[in-house]
Amino acid sequence: MFSTKSEARKYAKEKLKALFLLDISEKITDKILNWDLWQKANSILFYSALPDEINLEYLIQKSLELHKKCFLPVISGDILKYSELNNSSELKQNNFSVLEVINKTIYSDFSQLDLIFIPGLMFDSSRLRLGRGKGFYDKTLREYNKNQTTTVGIISSELVYPGNFSFIENWDLKVNYLITEQE
Repeated sequence: MFSTKSEARKYAKEKLKALFLLDISEKITDKILNWDLWQKANSILFYSALPDEINLEYLIQKSLELHKKCFLPVISGDILKYSELNNSSELKQNNFSVLEVINKTIYSDFSQLDLIFIPGLMFDSSRLRLGRGKGFYDKTLREYNKNQTTTVGIISSELVYPGNFSFIENWDLKVNYLITEQE
């Protein structure tokens, strides 16, 4: 169906415009709240959702209430790192219009995390991720994670490609789990 990443990104961005992301976000959050891996996790890297991404804000709040260690990404050059979040007053918008934790210690050892939630524009049936093109998640997790931490792709079922992407390059990230509103 897609011969290039740019074609797939264009398709995904158009598809996202027609989705009710608030409803999908709520359904995905409910699934995660009942998921044993989340329930057992103590330290979790979330993401701060862009307007066209699945929003996990309620899940972050529930995690904080349960005294889980919650982290959000920090962009450092072209590398993704992370900082601990204790409450929403610690957030500011970065150059990519993403909320980041301010004035906190920045970490880069992803093996200290139990779960990493990762957004994507699309995923294929083998859980390969198509991102926005900057490569922050792919580069960082390939270099630092070495598959020690469980990675979880978050996406609408409408954006799970039924086959395998033909354009994926060797640095593109495959997540351990994929959670949609349907599965």
